[in-house]
Amino acid sequence: MPPTVAELLRAIPDETVVEERQNASEELRALYERLEKRSIPTGAIHRFWKLSGLQARIGFAYAAYWIKGWYQTQDQRQADLLETHLSAAMKLLETMGFMRGAVMKVGQILASFPDIVPDEFVKSLGHLHFQAPAMHYSLIREQLIDELGDDPADVFSSFETEAFAAASLGQVHRARLKSGEPVAVKIQYPGIARTIRSDFRVLLALMSPLRLSNDWSNLRDQMTEIESTLKRETDYEQEAEFLRMARSLFSEEDGVIVPRVYDRYSTRRVLTMEYIDGRVTPEFLATKPSQELRDASSEKIYRAGCRLTAQRRMYYSDMHPGNFIFREDGSVGMIDFGGVRVLDDDEWEYLRLSQDSRVGTRDDVLSHIQRSLLLSDERMQKIPELIDVMVEFCDYYWQPLRQEGPFDFSDPEYLRRGFDLMARTARHRHSRQRPVNLYMHRASFELAALFYQLKSRFDCKAIWDDEKRATGWE
Repeated sequence: MPPTVAELLRAIPDETVVEERQNASEELRALYERLEKRSIPTGAIHRFWKLSGLQARIGFAYAAYWIKGWYQTQDQRQADLLETHLSAAMKLLETMGFMRGAVMKVGQILASFPDIVPDEFVKSLGHLHFQAPAMHYSLIREQLIDELGDDPADVFSSFETEAFAAASLGQVHRARLKSGEPVAVKIQYPGIARTIRSDFRVLLALMSPLRLSNDWSNLRDQMTEIESTLKRETDYEQEAEFLRMARSLFSEEDGVIVPRVYDRYSTRRVLTMEYIDGRVTPEFLATKPSQELRDASSEKIYRAGCRLTAQRRMYYSDMHPGNFIFREDGSVGMIDFGGVRVLDDDEWEYLRLSQDSRVGTRDDVLSHIQRSLLLSDERMQKIPELIDVMVEFCDYYWQPLRQEGPFDFSDPEYLRRGFDLMARTARHRHSRQRPVNLYMHRASFELAALFYQLKSRFDCKAIWDDEKRATGWE
């Protein structure tokens, strides 16, 4: 039942608390302490009610802000809006930190796009990349024992029971092998695979009114593809194989570090890797690196992605800031390969043909759009407005690769234009497309957002063309 006006008025914060929060870190610490001892809810009904409750709480907060604004000056309304953004972001952080899995993935994606969602959301949800609330060791110790066959204290010469990093599907602990090597031990949250199934059952149920639409079959296939992707991320044996494949592509001269896998201490739910020391993106930026260092680091990240694709058909689609480690010697570590997709023959040919739209005529662009959106010739003629938007989208998508010389990712208008085009495309209600597009678009937008944060300026075209030539692609 919706809240009454009286309830909304009681929910309005007193003037004395609508001010810049001095205790934000204490509040966050208390939130993490509450979450670390709570097991993940795995049932579809439980998770549905948690998400419904989150929606109601956030709506309640903004309704209270709206009513109070009737009696405030412009400055007071602005102060209250910032407070409401922060309050809503903390509610999101708490629920996503508790539910983890697919729900937390959404939070990570939201946090990757500055200037698109409110700054308070970016700052609060940014913790989900590399400072997400970890589970208490007592809740995952049995997982370690089941997977490794013995207590971690007996398997390793030392094992830190407090996680140093946590994310949507698992958390990471420092340890040291008995042979002396420092390692990072990635442990999957108990029951996390069941939460993925639960979340997608709920999502498909909520989307059931679309069953009568012409695009339902393709939309269902896309949702199934996303679910399969997240399930693959719970297979640490597959991730270990991706790590080995990627590590073989880079030498010391490349300045790209992919951690070594220790197979003896790795299973389907535990992954033991070489520990890579360095700074994650916010820590790196806090050192106020020079523009030269920002550009050089960004070039390494971009070249690594190009090489994975060109030489191994590996699409590294998880380009968020928590997956890169900036080291003192200028090298960059890539530490998470759970979100990699290996392109099959059909997807590989689609990617190769899409290159024509970068360097070819308008007819080449239209052919790419037809392949991408799975359109018949007849359908192409009936949706000219959508086709015009997609032509503009292709122009946007290829802009960094068409420009001769350095492309400036620090311009916020480039990022905003991409989201504007996505919104305009969505308004045409055409959901049919190749499932692989989901990976490509996600990687492109997250990469642009990362380079925007780094204020990068470098020559994308030269790097991509160089990596293609090295494989004999051209």
